[in-house]
Amino acid sequence: MAASASVGLSRSSTLAERARGSVVEILGAVEGSDETSYGTGFAVREKNLVVTNAHVVRGVKKPLVRTRDGATYASVRVLESDDALDHVLSHLKPGATVVASGLKWAPPWAVPVNLFVWPAARRSVSSLAGLHRPWQKLARRVGEPERQTMLAGAVYLARARVPAKP
Repeated sequence: MAASASVGLSRSSTLAERARGSVVEILGAVEGSDETSYGTGFAVREKNLVVTNAHVVRGVKKPLVRTRDGATYASVRVLESDDALDHVLSHLKPGATVVASGLKWAPPWAVPVNLFVWPAARRSVSSLAGLHRPWQKLARRVGEPERQTMLAGAVYLARARVPAKP
């Protein structure tokens, strides 16, 4: 068991190293408050897209994107939900790898874990519906992804390949 965990960690570390240059900061003033939203996303430079979680830009009127070299860009369009997923997938070549991660409900017997998931998810999603299989919208488009769970089942990492277009 320990050997497979270290192999998974090694793959995750390699992926993180390769992706580091694509990570961007996203910030902006939250409408109707004195708060500033701050989060991260990743840039798909060839397509001038930035992908992030919905909670990072929720309530932010004009998000700004800052790259690792300090350049700042005004975001023109915020994408979310089915339309956002379709938009991102439409820019990927067949065979491209798609990775998704986030919170999910742990097994029902893991009550203490789900007591952590519940408030954390409430801060980052507009609905808890679908939290038992948060990759389901992706699966409808690319097929059932490979999945790995971490942190006692509270976090998932899903990976799939974009299918050939009919």
